[in-house]
Amino acid sequence: EMARTAGNELATTFASTFEHPSQMGHCRMWVSPFQRTRQTAHAILESPAGEWVSDVKESPFLVEQDWGLFEGTGIDDARDHYPDEWRRLQKLRDHQGKFWARMPMGESCFDVCTRVSNFFSTTARDRSPKWFKGRPGIDNIIVVSHGVTIRSFIMMWCNFSPEWFEVNVNPPNCSILHIEDSTLRGYLFPGYGKNGQALDVEDLAIAPDPSFIEILEGACKGEVCDPYHWTNKDTGALHEFFNAIDDDRNGVISIQEAQRHLGPHGSSGIMQKASENTLDFEKMLELFKEDCLENPPPIAYHHILSVATKVAKGQLSKADGEKEYVRLAELSFSNNELPWMGRE
Repeated sequence: EMARTAGNELATTFASTFEHPSQMGHCRMWVSPFQRTRQTAHAILESPAGEWVSDVKESPFLVEQDWGLFEGTGIDDARDHYPDEWRRLQKLRDHQGKFWARMPMGESCFDVCTRVSNFFSTTARDRSPKWFKGRPGIDNIIVVSHGVTIRSFIMMWCNFSPEWFEVNVNPPNCSILHIEDSTLRGYLFPGYGKNGQALDVEDLAIAPDPSFIEILEGACKGEVCDPYHWTNKDTGALHEFFNAIDDDRNGVISIQEAQRHLGPHGSSGIMQKASENTLDFEKMLELFKEDCLENPPPIAYHHILSVATKVAKGQLSKADGEKEYVRLAELSFSNNELPWMGRE
């Protein structure tokens, strides 16, 4: 029943995008050859989504992670059943990281990523019309697989880092994730929780890649970043941020409070440059303009300040503010809006 509901949602998405199966072209469903994924695929094909699927293939590259000795017991019960192997796995995780640590007689998450990447050559072949006489290449595929395998698929396909894998969790049962080209668009259908309860897509957050922002900020500290040019849009965003902090409307704010809401990605030098603990708007604007020349931000300051304003107003938590900051950075990157874009 869950899979049929997911199939209904999938059909609705296809209809809103392509209107009719004939306009979609050849759509192939790839399935892990495990029994539970075969059952899921069968239920989807019995739903309205089945009208959009041209054919179905299986691939052993899409099976779930091999848990080795822990297969069937679950990671939570493995400590009691295999205490020695459990302790060894924990040492490996502490030393190498969870992503790299291999299950006893099984696979690590890295092994799953390597295995899944072997599947990509098949999809590349399917997209080439020269391999199949009489029909165009396959541009749309549906993948029915398992939690760790899907997370590994996304990581490798979208060129995310192992850090991204660690900060994200497996997608819920029967959930649907959308990838366009190499861009992860998010959840189309939230799926169901462990107890079978329907989930809300608003409650499912995909954390950004932590290594991405480190690369951006590292580049801005090096010689690859052009000088930052302050704009009127930045001034407007700074004024809105200032007013969000200036609760009593006395025209001054605390430097420490400003830095707290800005977080680690804001102007790091304003506290050192200010001669007093409070600032009026004109002085704050002067310090920001001066500091951004010495410490270019990884993205436009109006983006940074818009997130900081939402945090200051309580519209975003600090954690969600960090995610929004990275999302804006990724958007700027894809639109060629980063400070060093266009440099020879």
